[in-house]
Amino acid sequence: MEIFKNIFGSKESSEPLIINVDTVYININVREVTKNIDGKELKEFQYDQIQMSKDEYIALLANQNDKLKTELTNLMDLNLEKEETIEKLTKQLNNVLEALLESEESEESKEEKGVDENEEK
Repeated sequence: MEIFKNIFGSKESSEPLIINVDTVYININVREVTKNIDGKELKEFQYDQIQMSKDEYIALLANQNDKLKTELTNLMDLNLEKEETIEKLTKQLNNVLEALLESEESEESKEEKGVDENEEK
């Protein structure tokens, strides 16, 4: 693999990814520049380039794929943990709400009994 900085070329040669028969070019930091040559403005593209063999590129893609699989698995595990936590908290909240309702009903019942007892006196 070779890295080249500040290469000048055409729009076509500055595409983000160029795959030839045995070589792959990855162009980054592409920007359009204007040069003044013999009083004429010439538009070119300047970019940094990573050049590698197809085998190196395939190995790079395989490595990135493995990393993505690992990251996806980690995210799925986190999501599962999050869902389990939400379910647990929802059950706890429902239990608290049920206890509050029972307490409120008990208080109302006591108040009604108190009113009934007062009416009897």
